[in-house]
Amino acid sequence: MEGEFRCGDCGEALGSLPRAFGFRAPDDFLKARPSKREMFGEWARMRNFRGNDRVFLQGQLLFDVSDGDSFVFTVWVELDLDDMTEILDRWDDPLRVTLPPARATIAVNLPGFEKTRGLKCLVHQREPGTRPSVQLVGNGHAMEHLQEGGMPESEYHRVAHLALAG
Repeated sequence: MEGEFRCGDCGEALGSLPRAFGFRAPDDFLKARPSKREMFGEWARMRNFRGNDRVFLQGQLLFDVSDGDSFVFTVWVELDLDDMTEILDRWDDPLRVTLPPARATIAVNLPGFEKTRGLKCLVHQREPGTRPSVQLVGNGHAMEHLQEGGMPESEYHRVAHLALAG
């Protein structure tokens, strides 16, 4: 079966390929000294070499797949401190969905695509308990076209296999 997922260690068939992948932390965050970084569940802060705070938030980069299902990368994005403060002030408020989209950049490189860290995006708030959605904008990147027009099932299989390979 083409979409079958097998254990990398023993080869046992475990069903279909996963539909969601995520990242522990932003790339730069993982490279920083532990004394310069703080993790707070779905958001993170680190102090750069100039002493300035950089803030990151988890969001969902969603793709419609041609098989009728969806595919999700839970990614980290870097936001402006003022935007992050406004989001956190309204984090548990059902009306946070009325916040305007925040401009951000992708803070991780995704498997299966040319460089993705630094791509421009908009972060759209959703109801409390649901991670914000991430919309790529103005990059001309292949991933942006897949997000707008849908992902062929064969592309989903390629990317999922690469994500599993680490």
